[in-house]
Amino acid sequence: GGNMLLKLLGQKDPEITLAAAAAVSVPFELSECASRLEKGLSKIYQRWLIGSMRKTAIRKADQHDTGLDIPALLKARTFREFDTLGTAPLHGFRDADHYYAIDSCRQHLPRITTPTLILQAKDDPFMTLDVLPEQHELGPGIQLELSDKGGHTGFIEGHFPGLSHYWLETRIVQFLTQSISTRTERR
Repeated sequence: GGNMLLKLLGQKDPEITLAAAAAVSVPFELSECASRLEKGLSKIYQRWLIGSMRKTAIRKADQHDTGLDIPALLKARTFREFDTLGTAPLHGFRDADHYYAIDSCRQHLPRITTPTLILQAKDDPFMTLDVLPEQHELGPGIQLELSDKGGHTGFIEGHFPGLSHYWLETRIVQFLTQSISTRTERR
């Protein structure tokens, strides 16, 4: 979702008129993130998500003629395999690599002017630090906030279970409220 939102904002689609936006735990480079999910404990999440995606693909194939090879898709074990057999042909790409090259948001970031908060954790297990954009790659609307801890959408403060504070939601609401208020004042 974050990747798609940032790509659309960077493409300057005139149909998108957002006052502000926020994206969390963004896979800035889809190919690198797909490869990362094939390693270590991230494989557990990959397996779970692909299982969910298979169910969606079957449901869609039952409702519409997708033209997908469902038996082959059901054998996919990695995101790259699933995207080559499912996502890419469904959306007009040659394969996963073609899809990743076109749809990764990192290349679109410099053109984002909409006030946009990106919250990212350096310890996100689904990506490596080298996929994080450099300051010169960020458009004038982007505010990138890197947290040392947070994992993949965790963003918890505190050391004791039950007494911890989930600050992600608070930060997003704060940013969006401030951005919309600033925009309203300028009118």
